Amino acid sequence: MYLIKGFFIYKKTIKKQKICYPYGCERLEEGVHMDYYTFSDYVLSVVIASIASFIGVSFIIKVNVNKKSRNKIRIVSLVFGMMIYYAFLNSYFSDIRSSVNWVFIVLVILFSSGAVYLAINTITNKEVSFRRLVVGALIFASCISLVNLIDIRTEVIAQNLKMNLWLFISANLLLLGNTIATFRFIRQLRKLGKVKISWLIYGSIAIGLAFSSIRFTLFSSITLFSNVDLFGYQGIPLLNFFYNDHTLLPLAINIFGLVFLELFPNFVSDVYSERQRELIYQNKYQYEALFENQAVAILSLNEKGKITKVNEIAKKMTGFDAEELEGLACFSELIHETQKENFIHLLTIAFHGESQMFETKLVTKLQTPVDVQITLLPIFLEEKLTHINIFAKDISEIAEAREEIHYMAYHDSLTLLPNRRFFVEELNRQIAKSHSQSKMAVCFLDLDRFKLVNDTLGHQAGDQLLKIVADRFRNTVDQDVVIARLGGDEFTFLFPNIVENEKFKKQLEEILIQIQTPFLLENQDQEFHVTGSLGIAIYPQDSQSCDNLMKFADMAMYSAKEHGKNRYVFYEDYLSEKNFEESLLEADV
Repeated sequence: MYLIKGFFIYKKTIKKQKICYPYGCERLEEGVHMDYYTFSDYVLSVVIASIASFIGVSFIIKVNVNKKSRNKIRIVSLVFGMMIYYAFLNSYFSDIRSSVNWVFIVLVILFSSGAVYLAINTITNKEVSFRRLVVGALIFASCISLVNLIDIRTEVIAQNLKMNLWLFISANLLLLGNTIATFRFIRQLRKLGKVKISWLIYGSIAIGLAFSSIRFTLFSSITLFSNVDLFGYQGIPLLNFFYNDHTLLPLAINIFGLVFLELFPNFVSDVYSERQRELIYQNKYQYEALFENQAVAILSLNEKGKITKVNEIAKKMTGFDAEELEGLACFSELIHETQKENFIHLLTIAFHGESQMFETKLVTKLQTPVDVQITLLPIFLEEKLTHINIFAKDISEIAEAREEIHYMAYHDSLTLLPNRRFFVEELNRQIAKSHSQSKMAVCFLDLDRFKLVNDTLGHQAGDQLLKIVADRFRNTVDQDVVIARLGGDEFTFLFPNIVENEKFKKQLEEILIQIQTPFLLENQDQEFHVTGSLGIAIYPQDSQSCDNLMKFADMAMYSAKEHGKNRYVFYEDYLSEKNFEESLLEADV
């Protein structure tokens, strides 16, 4: 009857009456028996083990162990642990099922499962130290040796056999060596992108030879000096010193398998290294070509932020040569002072592995700022940050166009003063940051008799007059006062911080004086005189709302016109009531 024991199959028969020695045979007592192995059993176990190795290696070189798959690996390991127990020790405990035996069975299954799980992790981890490799192999080899030792213990006790300790130790050392070599072999195959089928076949045969021979070598340790023929003499033409009592053949084959497993990974490693060298050279050539021929500036930074490599565009953009750039303490020295703090913050994020894209200003060798779009790209090798590539694209033209568009959106094209949109947003910002002691003034100004200038001299003369008025206003008020042109001949003023009322009134009077001063326009022989009407609303006295402040200032301005023009008027509550009554009267009419 054939019993499957791990990767090994052997025939178990009863041999009674006699034991054959080199010098003859001897009768045994009735009932005494030995496990008897034929050479064909050994060959069959090698074949089965090789096939099983081929299947196992083909699977494990593709398996990906991660957090999601760990539970599955644990379940598989437990199944394999139960299979190891059943294959090796089921018959050993088949007769007696005491509580002690049950505990021992559970311990054997758990130990076997743990050994399998550790072996899978040791093989599949990307980085494994030699110490961890040896520990994983030692535990897995101990598992195989333990179950074999338990299995042959019956023969040793029942037949009162002697054990060759040195042969037993040698077998276990070979087992450990085979395990380490097998782990290295499979790890080498996992590194290859594509594995040749011939390599899998040769490696699987070597693993089959090595691990099949372990069991027969262990049995040889109890039969060599007990004059028990392990296989039975079958006329194999081998020298006696090599095939002593038909027991050293498995040991010799075991050594051969170990040597093959040790040499084969080196062969695979050489092939892999040669392929890697070719790929590295090819990739390096492509990388250098891309690095130098990019249309953007590229700079490489080490882990300290120091420049280690630049391309030609980077040198042209900054005005520095490669030695000067690499001599800088940090790339941040090239960043404009106003942008440096933000850049350092984003660079810190990039060093933690997150790419960044943003706009900033570089300072060239001539100390002129250049608007650039920066991309920080972290580069990793085996999950470790090696350097950061910086891609810098000159966007000066885009930035100028953007600033021009923004300026046009917020400024009057004729006088170049801020427009209504700018004024409203600025007023809202000032209100938002104000406090209980803040006092602001919104002033609306309209030129008197301006329509007469347009009608008599034309719109070109009117535009020229508006430009001169705008220039006079800029030279009159303080720098913190916001002046805007709402449209036509209407101007607004925002006084963000009124401390002294008298000083504020003097500024209002100065504004009116500037308008009263005669204007001499181009292509005109005579001076022109205009005046202005000014209305003022006070924050927070009159309102805390932007819309209301502008509305009230407008009401006060029209009140100034009604009272003779060329004056300023502060908003009063009665103006709202008056306007409301006039609106009703107009509606009634």
